[in-house]
Amino acid sequence: PPFGAPNDVPAVASISLFGQQDPSTTLSPGQLENGSPFLLVDEEDRQLVSEYLYVLMSQVQRVFLTESERVGNRKTLEVGLPGIACRHCCRTNRKGLCRLFPARRRSLPSKIKDLHNHLRRCSLCPPDVKETLMKLKDEPADNENLKTFFNSIWARLYSGKVIKP
Repeated sequence: PPFGAPNDVPAVASISLFGQQDPSTTLSPGQLENGSPFLLVDEEDRQLVSEYLYVLMSQVQRVFLTESERVGNRKTLEVGLPGIACRHCCRTNRKGLCRLFPARRRSLPSKIKDLHNHLRRCSLCPPDVKETLMKLKDEPADNENLKTFFNSIWARLYSGKVIKP
């Protein structure tokens, strides 16, 4: 499984576009049927990018913009827009700056610094994850495959494809 991911992520599941599910379900958006987080990185992604970016992106899960979050810069965004969030904060249903909603594929890479800064300060992120990220932060990036990696992340945000453990 991705770095720091639970071992109980299911192998197969399906979520429709924007994560809309049967209204009778009680799942939190961004969760799978067994309550596991909807992760966005796959073990195969590890070969595409630096270890830093792989570990960083393994700390997020898919979430959806709620009406209460449509303030400030998010005011014009549509409710249900997929985004990424700190999976440690998601465990406690925390919202706010730990949730990022890139409106276009090309804005996804610009969220990396915001995500790193959040995890560095997040009281719910395990110390070993923070330490690993700090050690890897200055690792040279493999820019050749970044586009492929971010295209994959973007496709998973919108497709509902579940990552196999």
